[in-house]
Amino acid sequence: MFKDQPIGATSELIELVSGDAVFDSTLHRFPVTSTANPALISYSCTATASTNYRVDVFINNERFTSKEHTGPVSNVFVFLPTLSVGDYVEMRLAPSGDGGAVTVGVFADWYADALGVTLLAATALTSAMTTAGIVTISAQMPEQKIGDFIGSLVRAFNLVIVPVGNGKYDIEPLDDWYAEGSTREVSEYVDTEEVNINKPSLYRRINFKYNETGAILGEQYRLQNDIGYGDLKADFSFDGEEFEVEVGFDNMLFERLTDTYVNGVGLTEINVGQCVTRELEPYIGQPIIFYAAGNLRIQLSNHWSYTDMNGDANEKQDMWLASNVNNVTAFPVTIPNFIDRVIADGGTVESTDCLNAIVPPETVTKTLNFGTEVDPYLLQGFATGLYNTYWKDYITDLYSTSRRVFMYKAQLPLGVMLALKINDKLTIGERNYIINQMKLNLSTGEAQMELLNDV
Repeated sequence: MFKDQPIGATSELIELVSGDAVFDSTLHRFPVTSTANPALISYSCTATASTNYRVDVFINNERFTSKEHTGPVSNVFVFLPTLSVGDYVEMRLAPSGDGGAVTVGVFADWYADALGVTLLAATALTSAMTTAGIVTISAQMPEQKIGDFIGSLVRAFNLVIVPVGNGKYDIEPLDDWYAEGSTREVSEYVDTEEVNINKPSLYRRINFKYNETGAILGEQYRLQNDIGYGDLKADFSFDGEEFEVEVGFDNMLFERLTDTYVNGVGLTEINVGQCVTRELEPYIGQPIIFYAAGNLRIQLSNHWSYTDMNGDANEKQDMWLASNVNNVTAFPVTIPNFIDRVIADGGTVESTDCLNAIVPPETVTKTLNFGTEVDPYLLQGFATGLYNTYWKDYITDLYSTSRRVFMYKAQLPLGVMLALKINDKLTIGERNYIINQMKLNLSTGEAQMELLNDV
């Protein structure tokens, strides 16, 4: 479990039984009939003092409320909403947050009024219930609204969202979207005698940044360098505003593990990201996006393993390598064979030898860093970050010394106005323009166009 996270284990149906006819002792639920409608549940649990568990109340198979407890509890009240005939109420039990099993006995009273006066049914476990201790991983993830998540993707990758139907959208990078536009000759409709030309407003600072992570390596990097890992910032002498692109993700600074006992090689093929604070406490920040950079087959004699709740080590050779770069495809050569060949040739084995044997760095074509950062796995920097890939053309055109803003008036035919798309380029005279904004009057054909010269 992570710090401050709710218990995320899967809850199991509490098999309550009762001699009262209004309670379904076969399905272990309280069905709402024309003569029975529970308004209040009162329950008590027997458990050891150190046991942590959660009691869920479900209505029509959807969780209505949850209460977390430690040890035995008595007369816990749950007030129910207004129910309809055909609805049903169940109680379920979930284990402790560490994923271990939990044994709890439950006794419940079902009342027809919120004052706890009219008892409909008294139910109890025939024996204490032991859960399986299954943890739901999704319940341990940071919470973020779908709109905020998509908005962060749009800002990070400089995307354009275009509605194409009822609830359907095309999402693509800005450069690709402009490339799909048409070039339209509109010189005959434009008043070229009356035009205003101005320099564009420039920003005094451009700042691309991720969320300020509290994970130990990322925070230490930020404190030492006064900028987050993967962030990018530039200051100018202009008096303009700031252009800030901030995405609601943590950018994990991964760490490549070392092992001095693996055939004398310091570096392993294992990449990890530590979600702990500098105080070594569990950390949950914003969502983390990463590349699954290939299924890296570990060939070393020292494999990796994880320890389960029983303390048993489960040895593995395969892993999905989570990374900030999109490719670390292995050469078709195993590490032991490579080492044997080097030694047979009279050479010595260096960690960089093994690195070059495993990973061809030229296969990296994209990274999730805005700027050029040294990748902790490949131990070298890559200039194929988010800025160079998705933002560079936009920013360099904006700051181009030849970039100007043109204000034109035009009288456009209705067919031209209806055919225009915002990613079209307009040809006026011998120059192409990008549409910055445009006001159209479909009744009169008048158009006020704010255009940027295509540089």
